Amino acid sequence: MDARFLAQSDRDAFMRLIYTRRDEIGRMIKRMEARRWFTDDAVLQNLRSAWHALHAAVQVMASLDGTPVKVHPPPVKPTADLRHFGMTTPCRK
Repeated sequence: MDARFLAQSDRDAFMRLIYTRRDEIGRMIKRMEARRWFTDDAVLQNLRSAWHALHAAVQVMASLDGTPVKVHPPPVKPTADLRHFGMTTPCRK
């Protein structure tokens, strides 16, 4: 799937989901920092990484805002009749 194939309404809905998750993780990070979690804690580091990844996804979705929806190219039709290439396997004894 490619975000460029989504209609603008679907892009907007998807972006709302992404930044809602990003903001939830951001609030969790702030609570952890307020409770003085160690900065080298693996959970806190992974939540920060998740926040940055979701923020990057929001930026990409925002950059697609208003761009035309990409459409799949039409399937390519064969240029020749290939039925005569039917093959049978020889009977081995």
